[in-house]
Amino acid sequence: MAKVLVVGRVRTRVPLVRKALERYGIVTSTLAWRASASGLWRMGATAPHVIVVDIPPPVSADHVEVLQRLRDRWEHAPQIVVSPGASPSVLTSLLAVGVDDFVTGDEAWGELIVRLRRQLRRVSPLAMPVAMGPDGMVLDAARRTVSAHGRAV
Repeated sequence: MAKVLVVGRVRTRVPLVRKALERYGIVTSTLAWRASASGLWRMGATAPHVIVVDIPPPVSADHVEVLQRLRDRWEHAPQIVVSPGASPSVLTSLLAVGVDDFVTGDEAWGELIVRLRRQLRRVSPLAMPVAMGPDGMVLDAARRTVSAHGRAV
């Protein structure tokens, strides 16, 4: 089953995005950040298949930093940004930092679902690290290896 991580500030449209995706049967989890990228609450242990990031305008350096940190953490997971009313120059900037796709319409849930499903078709679960547990255990499906604290099991 596809895992979608929905990222955004605490009091933004994240609940709306999550509810819209779940209506279509897409399993989601949520990651929130506070006033800056350094305030990310938690970075889950299981790699998502796709990351949906809600960025209300105006896009700031903090937003770009969050996108880069997400890319560093889960490099194989495509990122889709939801940013209603974002200008073409902002979208160009987002693409330049590695965003894979975006939705600019306000509550354009149908468009988001289509773009999300397109990204999910492109993602091979075997191309992604599967899990990094709190006990130091790492499961790498592509290499078919399991390690604990840096040693093969």
